[in-house]
Amino acid sequence: MIQTVTRSEEALRAVTNWLLSAARDPLRAVQEWDMDGMTVVQCGALFCAIRLPVLLVEAMASPRSVPVMVDAFLAEVLEGGPVIRCNTGRFFYALVEPSAADRWHVRGTECLGRGYDLGVPSLDLTEHPGYTASYWAVPVREPGVLCEVVAVEQFLLHGRHLLALEEEQPDV
Repeated sequence: MIQTVTRSEEALRAVTNWLLSAARDPLRAVQEWDMDGMTVVQCGALFCAIRLPVLLVEAMASPRSVPVMVDAFLAEVLEGGPVIRCNTGRFFYALVEPSAADRWHVRGTECLGRGYDLGVPSLDLTEHPGYTASYWAVPVREPGVLCEVVAVEQFLLHGRHLLALEEEQPDV
């Protein structure tokens, strides 16, 4: 009997293998995904992660408090690059090219490169779970397809500008 594998299954397998190649122990990582929906991978070789404050991201999205709308907004402005939302820490993590950590310079933000670990949700966690857990706000489409560093930088700078304008507005 010949087993038919759809393109989406192949893509999921490729993304899974790509992410697992950043884990210290790939077998354990698979077990953690299965049991906990989360595992830890190392930043710096395949990608880096730029930490985006939820408050800043939500300030730019409308409506601000609807996770599915915020996620769709991020997918649009970051052109489909992968983003993890960590509800426990109130951050989003945009995955970018590995060399970004060497040249990242946006004040008040951090780019996690070599020496940093990142909690990565199972690939099937692609919707806000409604409790304190992480999920893929913008899922990985294929191995190596990441957010553009310039797009993340512009997004952060624009968000800061909008927040500053909001703070300057007098209460009515």
